[in-house]
Amino acid sequence: MIQSGPPCRPMILSMLLTHAAEFRERPFGGERTVKRITILTLTALLLAGLVQVGPAQANDISEKWGLGATFGEMKLVGGQNDYSNVDQNFGLWYRAGLTPRWSLDAAFRFGYVRPGVTTPGEDAGLTFDSSHAFYTNIMHGTLGVRYHFAPDRRFAPYAGLHAGFLDFRVRDEGGNSDVALIPDGEIVVGYDESGRRNDLSSAHLTLGATLGTEFFFSDAVSMDLALRYSQLLDNSLDNIGASVFWGPDHTDANDGLVEAFVGLTFYFGGNSDKDDDGIPNENDACPEVPEDMDGFQDEDGCPELDNDGDGLNDDCDQCPDQPEDMDGFQDEDGCPDPDNDGDGVIDASDSCPETAEDMDGFQDEESRWTPTVVRWWRKSGPNWCWRA
Repeated sequence: MIQSGPPCRPMILSMLLTHAAEFRERPFGGERTVKRITILTLTALLLAGLVQVGPAQANDISEKWGLGATFGEMKLVGGQNDYSNVDQNFGLWYRAGLTPRWSLDAAFRFGYVRPGVTTPGEDAGLTFDSSHAFYTNIMHGTLGVRYHFAPDRRFAPYAGLHAGFLDFRVRDEGGNSDVALIPDGEIVVGYDESGRRNDLSSAHLTLGATLGTEFFFSDAVSMDLALRYSQLLDNSLDNIGASVFWGPDHTDANDGLVEAFVGLTFYFGGNSDKDDDGIPNENDACPEVPEDMDGFQDEDGCPELDNDGDGLNDDCDQCPDQPEDMDGFQDEDGCPDPDNDGDGVIDASDSCPETAEDMDGFQDEESRWTPTVVRWWRKSGPNWCWRA
């Protein structure tokens, strides 16, 4: 695990400034420059947090509900041509935690894309630029589920599925290169894939998937970084507008929407102490197992079944805070027996720990020292025993 957060920050800041300088040299409007730098800034802040924050104790979202907002980039794909640029969208969502791993999401997103080419047959690729007055206004409502792969981590990856309803309208902003958040110009007339003229406005059911990660700043605040794909069902209408000025051969009826986004979510409710041991979940290393509160390491939230580590559970251990000496003598009671034979000489100094000294005044001290080795002597009946 990476622990040294601060040394990484200068590198991230340097990368951010480098990209910002590149954006200033490109032929984007001021709004676009600010937008891209904002994305880089949010991403850099997320990375800066990741390099210095380790795993949380728990980020269980079950029984919680959250409100959030998203900001991202999107592109229409899947048409006969590649005329869509990459442009902005915004969103709001509601999230309900069902279990630690499953949640339900309801979201509404809106934004626009524009023609990203100036020559018929050209591919727009990942360009952010556009010199056209057409804006494809997109509004998309979805309902979906998420599966959280690591609900006990701050850095929690997830996958999701959703179904929704998407409305698009290609509008002419009359030469205005920078418009309001929601374009409101006239809907243009173009072509569908069969060559028929239509208003370039339609609504479709969608199915899609999301892959991302959620980073928890705390139990109540998180940030998402994710990719999402939505499939438009049964679209045959030009949703970029190139057919308006280049004719029906350049109908770009896209049936897919790709999005990359950053989101911020605030959580409310939930059970702040699931095991009712008096330690909040965010500080509890075992949030679903109550602490035994026996005065031994109670602050970690995990029960210690064997405080003294002698292999005997505390409920069977007569001396739960003193380890049994496991010398084969009354080991089952959990209490150390320093003088097994009860002769007043502790076993560590007793050469005959299972046979009591006769205490007859003769060598009762039972130990003698030589310059090279320490030997303990014991008179046991007619015999002497010793141990080096």
